[in-house]
Amino acid sequence: MCQSVTPRAKTGEKIGGNGQAKRGGSDAVSCDTILPSSFYRMGAIMTFKTAVRFLRSLLRPLRRFVRQSMKHLVYFVRRHFGHLRVTKPVTRILGVQYRRSLRKIEIDITYACNLSCPNCNRSCTQAPTGERMTVEQIDFFLKESIASGIKWDRIRLLGGEPTLHPHFHRIIQLLLEYRERFSKDTCIEVSTHGYGTKVEQALSQISHPAIRICNSRKRADTPPLFEPFNVAPRDLKRYVNADFRNGCWVIDSCGTGLSGSGFYPCAVAAGIDRIMGWDIGRKSLPADDDSMQDLLSRFCSHCGHFDRNLVEPLETESVMSSTWVEAYAGYHKVKRITRYGAQTSLRNGSDERTTNKKLA
Repeated sequence: MCQSVTPRAKTGEKIGGNGQAKRGGSDAVSCDTILPSSFYRMGAIMTFKTAVRFLRSLLRPLRRFVRQSMKHLVYFVRRHFGHLRVTKPVTRILGVQYRRSLRKIEIDITYACNLSCPNCNRSCTQAPTGERMTVEQIDFFLKESIASGIKWDRIRLLGGEPTLHPHFHRIIQLLLEYRERFSKDTCIEVSTHGYGTKVEQALSQISHPAIRICNSRKRADTPPLFEPFNVAPRDLKRYVNADFRNGCWVIDSCGTGLSGSGFYPCAVAAGIDRIMGWDIGRKSLPADDDSMQDLLSRFCSHCGHFDRNLVEPLETESVMSSTWVEAYAGYHKVKRITRYGAQTSLRNGSDERTTNKKLA
């Protein structure tokens, strides 16, 4: 029995309603029915991404130029007009620029140093001395901290060269005991220049993981770069109308200072008091609401770090303004400064019970 066979359409032909193949014309198969629409969308996306990459490649040098230009602009403004921020009228409007850090402290345990760096901001080169804090003073400070409930974020030992203190390791041990018994999150730092056999030996004996060593690796034949510390702002015309209560970055970044003569807004101020002999450091741990602005008004007028107009660090040249020339000339005539911890003690009954309660 024979079956009818419907004719197969050839390429470019379409089967008609009567089974006959029709060719070409308006009924021919278009490319749109063969290529999916997603193919065109993908091509459009790739083209867009390519265009974006191209534009980014053009804009990258422009962005780099703008960033560099802004840096130069900021540097120019700060270098030539930075002092305007600390004038008295601007300070009355904006308030003081920096405030003392309440939980960071730097302790100058000794002013002895085996290097002679020009422009040293502790005057170890300009007015060398073997003056140092006693172990009893460090112990007194820690007891004061515990009695006041102060848990320091960071305690940094420096000077001078702290490792040259004859009881350096005993001081380290006292700090570790304070950390272990009362303030386990306190960071203990030793800031050292790392130069000399005695210094290296002292550092090699520090193995406790809680001690962080900040080694600047100075060398006697390569003086470090220092800002012109001995250029007193009071000797510069641009600071005639300055409000020195503004302080500088040191009181915020480095924190409160402690030396053998007491507490200061920063440790640099303690070094200045050693030379000037004003004896105005706090003789007990300052309260959190003590901004020490009375001390800032005095010390910042003599400190080169206060200078808001950016100055390139000095390498070998020692620079001094008239105030400091006179100060160093009369340094040996300075009266003896009252020692911290000499007038008060925590060994009375009530304070001792407070300390023991805090430790418990």
